[in-house]
Parts: sequence; structure tokens; C-alpha cells
Amino acid sequence: MIKREIKNRYKGSAIGLIWSLLVPLLMLGAYVFVFGVLFGVQLDDDTEGPLGYGLWFFTGLTAFWLFSESISVAPDLLLNNAVLIKKIRGCPR
Repeated sequence: MIKREIKNRYKGSAIGLIWSLLVPLLMLGAYVFVFGVLFGVQLDDDTEGPLGYGLWFFTGLTAFWLFSESISVAPDLLLNNAVLIKKIRGCPR
């Protein structure tokens, strides 16, 4: 089901599966540039400069994207694969 979902998601796009890697990296780069370079956000003395902020930010964004994608895709997957959910095997009467 995962392979089919990935194929269907990027079927008509110009660069296909690369979008799934390119968009989060561009978004991460934009956030790091704005907050790490322009605003000069520093977290602790251990995280030096934009690279440390970028790594910290990347971990938070990864967790958020995973949660967000699971919540937004799960209802459609359940509705589209209802046959698999309703299938009952070996149910004694």
C-alpha cells in the first residue's frame, strides 16, 4: 500500500519523488536563513550559529511533519481501503 500511495501521489509531477525531499529541505533552509541568520536566534552556548540552530529545528520539523502527514492521510487511507478493514476471517458464529 505504501508503494502504491507514493506512486499515486507523485504520478503527474515534473520531478516525482524528489519533491518529497526537496520541499522539506527548502522549507528548512528558509527557516534557518530567516531565524538563524537574519534574526540571529541562539538556543544555548552548545549550538553555535545557524548550523546548530538548523539541526535543532530539523528535529522538531521532522516530528511535526510525521505527525501532520499521518493525521492528514489516515482518514483517506481508511476510506479507500475499507474492504481490507471489513474483511473478517475465521469468525465463529
